[in-house]
Amino acid sequence: WAKTMMPREGEKWTDAELVTVAHWLRQVLAVGCGTTWGTMSVRGPLGLVMFFALSVTTISYVVSLQIKVPKEQLDEALTFEMTRDGFVASFALFMVCWIVAYTGSQTSPIATLDSLSGEADQ
Repeated sequence: WAKTMMPREGEKWTDAELVTVAHWLRQVLAVGCGTTWGTMSVRGPLGLVMFFALSVTTISYVVSLQIKVPKEQLDEALTFEMTRDGFVASFALFMVCWIVAYTGSQTSPIATLDSLSGEADQ
């Protein structure tokens, strides 16, 4: 992560390192977006579209501007591999975080306990 957050000018990156950084950055983004969308009660396709857009743009921003990888190194196959790698896993992680955070923000623990105890008394 140190190499990613504080890149040095002219530092060489292997293709495997770039794909790994893109993969794990996408996972962190999935947890952050899923939790945020859930607590903000975002619903429907809007949340999905926002996640997809953020996922693609963040990866390309970090690789091109933050890490400062030369354009010559980013051929079409590598760009596609970085976009594809970890996408399904990050989407699943995003959905789990979104659902759990949304459900948690919509239900009150006290109301749930009251309804359970009320059903037991009857």
